[in-house]
Amino acid sequence: MLVDLTDVLSEQHKTIETDTNLEMKEYRREKETFPIAEKQQVHIVVEYVQDAKIMITGDTSLMIKIPCDRCLEDVNTPFDLKFTKEVDLSDEVTEADEELDEKNFIEGHHLNVDQLICNEILVAWPMKVLCSEDCEGIVYEKDDALDPRMAAALDVFKNFQS
Repeated sequence: MLVDLTDVLSEQHKTIETDTNLEMKEYRREKETFPIAEKQQVHIVVEYVQDAKIMITGDTSLMIKIPCDRCLEDVNTPFDLKFTKEVDLSDEVTEADEELDEKNFIEGHHLNVDQLICNEILVAWPMKVLCSEDCEGIVYEKDDALDPRMAAALDVFKNFQS
């Protein structure tokens, strides 16, 4: 979802306050895709600070299905996101801006809310996701049945033991 920043950047510097829907249905990270199970509207406030700088504050909550790190079962993982960003929209690009890609959610005179939320999810991503504290992980069932192709070899070893 794009939010038009023209009113904030105009001479009047009007504050924008809006509730908007997230359009994304999944979160992509590296080569993995995680479905979004639930999502709420994003509350966004954009204010002019000074000299082509704006302050973006917002909050939302969503639930992403992430596989358990032990057993790989999907776990509904909550993300309660609250953020404040000061963004310099001047034309000069600093080395730090290029390295950090801090303005990748600004497209011309528009705020890309989905990209902003993607950035916030990345920062809030948990180190470990478990379906339960006592999850045993993937349990392998041991098969005690002897492979019939090995029966002849087993007979040879039994003859040496007697």
